[in-house]
Amino acid sequence: MTKKILLIVLIITILISGCARKQENAPSAYMDQFISGGILPDSLRMEESFAAPESAAKSASVDVQTNAVQERLIVRTGVLSIQVLDAKQTIDAIAALAVQYGGFVVSSTTYNQGSYYVDDATNLPLLSGDVVIRVNVENFDSAIKAIEEMTPDITKNVLNKTITGEDITSDYVDSNAKLVALEETRDKLNEILSTAKTAEETLLIYREITDVNSQIEVLKGQIKYMKDSAVLSSISIHIDTIRPTGITVKPWSLGTVISNAVQDLLDSAQNLGEFLIYFVISVLPFLLLFGIPLYLLFRWIIRKIARGIRNMNEPKRE
Repeated sequence: MTKKILLIVLIITILISGCARKQENAPSAYMDQFISGGILPDSLRMEESFAAPESAAKSASVDVQTNAVQERLIVRTGVLSIQVLDAKQTIDAIAALAVQYGGFVVSSTTYNQGSYYVDDATNLPLLSGDVVIRVNVENFDSAIKAIEEMTPDITKNVLNKTITGEDITSDYVDSNAKLVALEETRDKLNEILSTAKTAEETLLIYREITDVNSQIEVLKGQIKYMKDSAVLSSISIHIDTIRPTGITVKPWSLGTVISNAVQDLLDSAQNLGEFLIYFVISVLPFLLLFGIPLYLLFRWIIRKIARGIRNMNEPKRE
């Protein structure tokens, strides 16, 4: 009995490897090959003969599911780069647009363009931002158009626009076929597990079931991701604030001017006081230590030179 269990587990392992290589043949086809070749004992051929109708039914369900995919699954993606008058307001409007069109905001980021790019009126840095949203695929084109209309001039302020579409229908069908095959393999392993007689057999089969369940969960996640990607399209938008180019008259106030002048006076007095304190404490001692000897030495040299010149100019006495 142990040899039978190990042989069946070996066959199931081969089936799992076939699914990993994206083979579309149902596991029952592999079982039929082993039955017709006389590899399986007679006691197990009867069990497989009863399992064959179930395999055929599940294979038929895959064909029905494949035929049911009448509309192709297309993943649409949009990338935009735009310029607007107010980046913060535009980001909020795009977030509301995503909810309106049956989607949501994936990510949203705002940041300053830099100290060289400021608003002349407010003297504040101009903002830029990046937004990623998902909208219902039926509203994809409308969302793209609405985002473009948020710019002052579509022809000038839409800097970049990229629309792509990826057909994932074949991947979706293949993944569903693999899922059905793995579920069938798991059911067979569960049947074999119920007939295990020893702890070694039970542990071996349980490991195979765990591996199959792991592959099933991964496939289910991939299938769900493909469906969600086809239903909800992704749009990535980069937003820059337009720097005003016109002449801006800044507001003027006498009180503000006086306040700024007084503040400048206080700052100048403070800077002068700090300089004097720094000079007296840090610089003056070195000047006294080295400056006075150097001054005396220089003065002595000057006097000696002057005395020599006077002696040369005096007439020699006969």
